[in-house]
Parts: sequence; structure tokens; C-alpha cells
Amino acid sequence: MSRTITWLHLSGLHAGRPQRGWDMRRVTDTLVADLRAMQNQFGLCPDFIFYTGDSVFGNLGNGPLGAIKEQFEAAHNFLEKVRCVFSPEVPRSRLYIVPGNHDVNRLMVTPDQTQWLNTVREVEIIINMIQDGGLQWQRIIERLSDYRIFLETNVNGVSP
Repeated sequence: MSRTITWLHLSGLHAGRPQRGWDMRRVTDTLVADLRAMQNQFGLCPDFIFYTGDSVFGNLGNGPLGAIKEQFEAAHNFLEKVRCVFSPEVPRSRLYIVPGNHDVNRLMVTPDQTQWLNTVREVEIIINMIQDGGLQWQRIIERLSDYRIFLETNVNGVSP
């Protein structure tokens, strides 16, 4: 007997405190309530949750948009609400998250990295750099260090 696999695909939360007074909780709380209603009315409970990018708004510092660490905390709280709204809860091991362009710490992007990435014409060069894992790749991937900490501490439950 075959079984249908169900997944929930979310993207583009952009957690943060935008300047114009928009309250993301109005949207996220409504979404969570709708997910609960879908399960109650139609028996829908995802086997997997895929979150594909832009967990945070991406602006940095302690200004009106908040520090990126605070934004990742808000993203974690949202994903926990979504994961736990279902009965049974969707296990963390079935939550898949990939970064988006807003999840990058732009203060760690240097002009030479941007210039190099803009001039590379052969994908194999980038693939080889990633597979090699050398210093150049480590410098480029540093821009996702806040994102890595978010995954390790909030999603995987590992201490930094």
C-alpha cells in the first residue's frame, strides 16, 4: 500500500523590525492559525517542512531593523510555532532550511569577493573551490556564520 508524502513549503519570512511599523506577527500568527485549521478540517499534517530562504530581513546593527542575531531568534520562534502547531509535531529532523540572500551578513562581504564572483564564468571553478574547502571558500562562507550559528543553536539543538 502506498502512502502520500505531504510537505509544507515556506519562504521569505524576512524576520525583523521594518521601519514602517509593519508587524510580521499579524501575518505569522494568522498563518499558524490557518495551518491548525487545515489540520483540523482536512487532516493535513506535513511529513516535512521546507523553508527556502530569507529567514531574516538582513540589515545589521542595532538600529530600527534590529541586529541580525535578534532576527534569527525571531525566525527560530516562527519555525518552532509552525513545527509544533501540528499534532503530532513535525520532528526537527524533518525541517529543512536553506539560506537566502538576506540571510547573509553583508558586513562580511568584501569587494574583492564580489568582484571575483562576478567575473567567474565557469561553474566548475566555483564547484572545485567548494569541494576543496580551502581558504578562499572559507572566506566566502564566513558571511553565513550568523546563519550557521542559528542552525546549530536553534534547529539542531547544538551549543555554539
